[in-house]
Amino acid sequence: MLATGSSLDDFYEALVKLAQASPDQWSRVEVFQMDEYVGLNAKHPESFHHYLKARFLNHVDVAEFVPIRGSALRINAELVRYAELLARPIDIVTCVIRRDGGIGFNRPGVANFRDRARVRLVELHSVCRQEQVDAGLFSKSADVPDRALSITMPVLASAGMLCGIAAGPSKARAVCDVCFSPVRPECPAMILRYHPNAFVFTDRAAASLLPAD
Repeated sequence: MLATGSSLDDFYEALVKLAQASPDQWSRVEVFQMDEYVGLNAKHPESFHHYLKARFLNHVDVAEFVPIRGSALRINAELVRYAELLARPIDIVTCVIRRDGGIGFNRPGVANFRDRARVRLVELHSVCRQEQVDAGLFSKSADVPDRALSITMPVLASAGMLCGIAAGPSKARAVCDVCFSPVRPECPAMILRYHPNAFVFTDRAAASLLPAD
């Protein structure tokens, strides 16, 4: 399961090189999305579907890409369809650690560690939408869709391996909290702390608040 975001550009550049060096392995891999904006079709330049195609899937042959249909006319039916596809555990999940401690659209105050659903329709509050503008993905907050389909916390927790990625100084506080602060539901990314097979990958800026030793 692959996440999206401007902080993952370097990650996908490296992953493409790795995958192209071992194409036989990747030809057996099924790729799922972590989230998608509601109302954007797959060809929209800011859709997560388009991001994954442009950064990774157009360069690597995988067995199958299973996208979330954010432009589906019946969103509730799409929730059911994708949830059924996630009935079996995901082997590996890559996720972005957000500056507020969220993972994807599992944000503080919204994330539910005991959610019975596998996929949720979530409302994107103003801070979340502004993040997309700050990342250069939209020109203004009003252009950012106000809803998205998001994989829930229990699905992430059930993955065989969970990899959290953070880049840039704005992520430093969240990375420090994930690694050292007491576990609390207000920081959904802390799921990485108690997952039995989790890793956190950062650049120097995002790791700047971690102890030197």
